[in-house]
Amino acid sequence: MLYIPRGIKANKEIITGFGKEELIRTLLCFVGFILVGFIVLSITKEPAYMIYTMILGAGFSIIIFIKDPSGLSIYNVIRYIITFYHNQQVFVYRYNERWSK
Repeated sequence: MLYIPRGIKANKEIITGFGKEELIRTLLCFVGFILVGFIVLSITKEPAYMIYTMILGAGFSIIIFIKDPSGLSIYNVIRYIITFYHNQQVFVYRYNERWSK
């Protein structure tokens, strides 16, 4: 009988489903939300809105990039859907009389 190991990961994870690659993506996303927070601060002149934007951005980026037990994250699923629809081809068929008899 052949035993197939389960749960072996290619990369070391900091916590379950969250490794070095996800950490880098999360930090880049969080930096983007910090910039958005400063834009919100410059428009509204209210620091509470900037803090809300940064907290929501941190939570959003962690939720988007953390992987479930099957190894997929929301980011990966969206990327796969876009790739799938991008690779779809349209074949235009023309009606031919000889097939209708």
